[in-house]
Amino acid sequence: MNGVRVLYVEDDPTDRELTLRHLHQHAPEMEVQVVGTGREAREVMASQRFDLVLLDYRLPDVDGLQLLREFLADAPNVPVVLVTGGGDHEVAVAALKLGASDYVVKKPGYLDRLPAVFREALGRSQQEQSRRARNLRVLYAEHESADLGLTQHRLAADAAHLTVETATTGPDTLRTLESGRYDLLLLDYRMPGMNGLEILQAMREKGIRLPVIMITGHRDEETAVQAMKLGAMDYIVKREGYLTQLASSIDRALAQWALREEKEALLVVRDIAREIAPTLDLKEVLQLVASAACSILRVDRSLLYFLSEDGAELVPAAWRGWSAEAATCLRFRVGQGIPGQAAALRRAVSGVDSLPEALARQGGITREGMTVVSRLSVPLVAHDRLLGVLSGAATEPLRTFRPLDETLLGDLATFSAVWIENARLYENVRRAARELEAKVKERTSQLEDALDRVETMSRHKSEFLAHMSHELRTPLNSILGFAELLQDPQFGTVPAKRDRYLDHIHQSGQHLLQLINDLLDLSKVEAGKLELQPEAFPLAEALMAALEQFRIQADAKGLTLSLQIEQVPDSLVVDPLRFKQILYNILSNAVKFTSTGGSITVTARPAEIPEWVEIAVQDTGIGIKAEDLSRLFQEFTQIDSSLAKSHQGTGLGLALTKRLVELHGGIVTAASAGEGQGSTFTVTLPGTAAPV
Repeated sequence: MNGVRVLYVEDDPTDRELTLRHLHQHAPEMEVQVVGTGREAREVMASQRFDLVLLDYRLPDVDGLQLLREFLADAPNVPVVLVTGGGDHEVAVAALKLGASDYVVKKPGYLDRLPAVFREALGRSQQEQSRRARNLRVLYAEHESADLGLTQHRLAADAAHLTVETATTGPDTLRTLESGRYDLLLLDYRMPGMNGLEILQAMREKGIRLPVIMITGHRDEETAVQAMKLGAMDYIVKREGYLTQLASSIDRALAQWALREEKEALLVVRDIAREIAPTLDLKEVLQLVASAACSILRVDRSLLYFLSEDGAELVPAAWRGWSAEAATCLRFRVGQGIPGQAAALRRAVSGVDSLPEALARQGGITREGMTVVSRLSVPLVAHDRLLGVLSGAATEPLRTFRPLDETLLGDLATFSAVWIENARLYENVRRAARELEAKVKERTSQLEDALDRVETMSRHKSEFLAHMSHELRTPLNSILGFAELLQDPQFGTVPAKRDRYLDHIHQSGQHLLQLINDLLDLSKVEAGKLELQPEAFPLAEALMAALEQFRIQADAKGLTLSLQIEQVPDSLVVDPLRFKQILYNILSNAVKFTSTGGSITVTARPAEIPEWVEIAVQDTGIGIKAEDLSRLFQEFTQIDSSLAKSHQGTGLGLALTKRLVELHGGIVTAASAGEGQGSTFTVTLPGTAAPV
């Protein structure tokens, strides 16, 4: 509603100020003119046009009901809302009987209701005016010629908006109703061929729907009850003065019929909503909406359009009553035809519409049965965004769509737009999920191929290392053997300088042999070819043997070696050879990196995990920086320390140790208080019970 002119008749300045302020805030489209007396109201009404009157019941110079009568007599099409400070129900009933659109009591919260009351009153008034302007067709079924003449004459005087046609027999009445569209039937009970009740029954069986007022020459309550049961809206007895009430009875029956149809249509909309709400399949939602449009409008064809990507054209998306070939031709540019106008104006548009030229020219489709006489279209809008248009089409001649039809189709379009948007979002999510799944499969395949290549390269590397280790160890063992022979006194005395060179050759060869063995073992672990041979062996003996192996080196540096055994199992079930290798790697590092006069302590004790054994090697050596602890067990990595740089090393020993411990299902860790503070390496392995 734009530019709605309201006359407000109120003498209380406080009420006037509060009402004006509230309407300005909540109904800005309303232009309100205020007067304080009945005299001023009469003068303004006589000289100006208003769309609605808000009338206070208690005025200083005139009774509110009297002024209401005058307004309705002078401007019957202007709705009047009566407002008062008291809750007098008799006044309310009297006002409504006189023709007031509504009645409002000045009680807390009444101002909040006013905008809605105004809009409802204006809507009802517009519907009534539209109905009166339609030149409604009434069929009067009456066999008495005198009654026919009197009734037609009276209705011509009291209801000029009605076009009255006649039928004189029961069968003729049914044929006339089937052949034309009527808005109401005035039905005399005593008709030749079929009485009124039989006609009502036949109408029900044939599906003929329209309001019926039964007229009879005598009062018969049983007949009246039967007529009402069969669908009659009213029952009038031909007694003195009945003709003067006939026009108002017809208006009342038409209004009641409109309410009944609206209720039925709303129930249809509710049922459709329940049917559509559970589904998120876009195609199913679109088809349900297209079918619902036909049901609500009682038409044989409907079409749901989507707005094209460029926003210039309406493209058919779902339809009912059209062939697929015809529906695809029913495209409209925005602004073209009834659907295009509904899209451009974003409101309901109805009227006669012709087929697009493309459909008319198409030779494979005949014009017979395809000519659209009238169409009603409403926009599909979600979140203030135009999605498309919903359109219903009737091929019956001169079909005029009512405001109720526009309201109901608009309601269907409103919640359908939300469902369509939800279904679209769901479809997008599903599409994105499918695309993501395809990308994941593709990426997984690529990663599997890459992994296969890496595994192949790793296998080749391991095979190469194994082969090269074998080839290198054979000549290396010869070098070591001949170096030892040359140092043997039985082969003669060797000068001191040459003996020193032979000792360097032997030590370097031993170092190179250890490097080759570590590489071979590491490659076997990586390739999964290093098999453990676990067996039970005495734990204490193995630890003492490992320490004795380094006794000569420790004595040479003045190191103290000690062993502490707490309550641990007598035996340990691991691979003895690999366990010896683990201890050798850790102890060799401890001896290598502990300065002269230091100490190395090996401790065996129960681990925190039940039935596991913890073996710790603690030294007083060069220590480890905190930032270097995480790099200790990486292949070919040596810590960056000035103290460590002075010692030889490949960085393979601890890496291999970690792999061997993990093969046994154990854990190896390193700890240090910092550089120069010594370090502790701890191996935790699953063992057996039987404490020492």
